[in-house]
Amino acid sequence: MSVRVITDSASDIPPSVAKELGIIVVPLTVMFGDEELLDGIDISSDQFFEKLQTSEFHPRTSQPSVAQFSKAYEEAGKNEIISIHVSEKLSGTLNSASLAAKEAPGKVELFDTRGASSWVATVAIAAAKSANEGKSLKQVTEVAQTVSDNLEAYFLLDTLEYLQKGGRIGKAQALLGGLLNIKPILHVAEGEVHPYEKVRTRAKGLAKLIETAKKNAPFKEISIMHGSAGEDAEVLSKSLAELSETPVSVRSVGPVIGVHTGPGVIGIVLRKA
Repeated sequence: MSVRVITDSASDIPPSVAKELGIIVVPLTVMFGDEELLDGIDISSDQFFEKLQTSEFHPRTSQPSVAQFSKAYEEAGKNEIISIHVSEKLSGTLNSASLAAKEAPGKVELFDTRGASSWVATVAIAAAKSANEGKSLKQVTEVAQTVSDNLEAYFLLDTLEYLQKGGRIGKAQALLGGLLNIKPILHVAEGEVHPYEKVRTRAKGLAKLIETAKKNAPFKEISIMHGSAGEDAEVLSKSLAELSETPVSVRSVGPVIGVHTGPGVIGIVLRKA
C-alpha cells in the first residue's frame, strides 16, 4: 500500500509540481461580495491581484468543506494518506480535514505545518518525494515533521491593512499605529504571524531579507514567494542562490494568501534540514 499526499491551496504549490508528484490539492474559496471562486481553479494568482485592485469588495476566504476533503480522500483510494495543511491558527482548514478523515476509507494522518504558502508547499513536496520512494506513512510523517521543524519564514508587506482586515494579524498587532510610510517585515513562528522588523522603504526591506538569510546560512533549500512582485523575486533569487544547496524556488502567492497580504508581498522560506 502506497502513501498519498494531500494538501490545500493555501500551500501555493505550483500545479505542475503537484501533478508531477501526485499531490492532491484541495482548494479554499475566495469571495468578492457574493461571488465565490475556487482558489487556483476559478481564479489564478495574476487574476486575483488584478481583481483586488478593481473590485468594490474586500475579498474574504473560506476553508474547504468537509465534503471537499471527503472527495479528495476517496480520490486517494485505499492508499494511506498524509494530509498536510496550513497552520490551524491561521485557518479552519485542518478542522474540515479532521472531520472528513473520520469517514475516510483508509488511514489519514493529519499534519499541521504551523505555516502557510511556500512553507506548506516545502513540507508537502518533501513528503511526496518520500512517499514516491516507497516509504511508510510513519516514515513520510517523520520527514514532514523534520522539514517543518527546520523552516523559517520572513515576509515584507507594503501595508498591514490586508492582514488586519482578514483577521490574521496575530502578534503583528503590536505594529499597528504610527506605521505611516513604514514597511513591516513579519515572520512566522508556532503557526502565527509575529513582528520582525520595520523599515522605511521597500529597498531596505529587501536588503533586510537578504541580510537575515545570510546571517543564518547555509540552507538545504530556499523558496521565494511573491504577489505581483516578480522583479523583486528575481533580485532575491540571484542574491540568495549561493546560500542554498539546491536551486532557489520562486512561487507566486495565490488568491487565498493574497487576501491577507495584499499586492506586493514578498517573502523567503528557509529550510535548514
